[in-house]
Amino acid sequence: MHYLSETQHRQLQHLNTLQRIAEDEYIWMDRFTIKNLELYHSTNENAVTLLDVIDRILSPMGGRMIKRWLALPLKNVQKIRGRHQVVKHLFENELELDKLQANIKHMGDLERLISKISTGKVNPKEVVQLKNSPEAIIPIKQITSNAQNDARPSLVINYSLATFYVIK
Repeated sequence: MHYLSETQHRQLQHLNTLQRIAEDEYIWMDRFTIKNLELYHSTNENAVTLLDVIDRILSPMGGRMIKRWLALPLKNVQKIRGRHQVVKHLFENELELDKLQANIKHMGDLERLISKISTGKVNPKEVVQLKNSPEAIIPIKQITSNAQNDARPSLVINYSLATFYVIK
């Protein structure tokens, strides 16, 4: 917080807590490891990174989330299986996937919009996006809540996965 205030970031009231990354939850990889694994970028011309292979993101929030997931892989087997169940469920239920994707496309970048509001840098168009986004969230929540199989608990628990990282 001190660094941010010293580097001319004056409006920090939207930041209320800082948390350490739970070492028991995630595999820790430093920048050198991430670079050498070519998760996001490669030094080789025409190389394909892991992100290039799996990136089917529909929203900016999903883009940030998948990058976090790549940089901080889970250690907990149950959580990993939960994510796999969600992906399997959506892969097997194409109509449900299509509905989710259609609603995701109507959502604004809520994380970015909320931070812009808290710093007072939001414009009228972004306020309208923020107003319309909850209308897209309601059907997404209904779809994930109505799943009738093993993935249902994971769909609800991994709401962010079902909402922001929907693959096809």
